[in-house]
Amino acid sequence: MTLYQALNIDLRIPELISIVGAGGKTSTLFTLAYVLKVCGKRVLATTTTNIAFSEASLADRIVIDTSKDPCPPPTIDPGTIVCLGGGMVNEIGKFKGVGRDRVSEIYQRHLFDYVLVEADGSKRKPGAPCRTQ
Repeated sequence: MTLYQALNIDLRIPELISIVGAGGKTSTLFTLAYVLKVCGKRVLATTTTNIAFSEASLADRIVIDTSKDPCPPPTIDPGTIVCLGGGMVNEIGKFKGVGRDRVSEIYQRHLFDYVLVEADGSKRKPGAPCRTQ
């Protein structure tokens, strides 16, 4: 079973997928992006928080968009991962995230088959242990 099958992703239906949790989000985001790329899909990987430049470099193209206005649609070839950031965070090697409205606007323009969003930030802190009753 492939990752997209395990996540119940239908390759015929474009989706906006938010990845949340207390760890492993960025790794999951880029692993899923790569699997979808291999399937010939146009994939946007972005964040609403911050993402390390070293991890963003796994994408085929990196776009830093600090504008608030919609830009003309770029041509995105099938089998391409584009990582979108909203600027740089000082000199710490991270991209700023983009706003939820911007993510929604990009998704609604159908520029990508899949928009993958790291939608919260754990700041490299582990999650709370699970308790069972």
